[in-house]
Amino acid sequence: MEEEGIVSIIEKLNIEELPSPYSEIASNFDLDTAIKMAFIFQGSQVYFQNIKNLLRDKVLECIKEEFTGFNYAELAKKYGYSERWIRILTSQYNKKGEQKC
Repeated sequence: MEEEGIVSIIEKLNIEELPSPYSEIASNFDLDTAIKMAFIFQGSQVYFQNIKNLLRDKVLECIKEEFTGFNYAELAKKYGYSERWIRILTSQYNKKGEQKC
């Protein structure tokens, strides 16, 4: 199918006619974005890493900066980690966020 033919068909599409995941992309963004993604990733499987993993280094940096020595529960709630995990992460830092010797 030539590009002109594809473009003319795309112009007639409704979001409801798209298969998953393109219908979800079009619903959350727009039809044009879904079509662009279809052309870019056609035939490929795309994996989107969990956002917590993607931002892990930045979150650890923020926890380190905000750590007072006593605010484990507050940091756990704010960043979506368990209090135990916050204790493990902060065990190497003092109240000022400086690494212990």
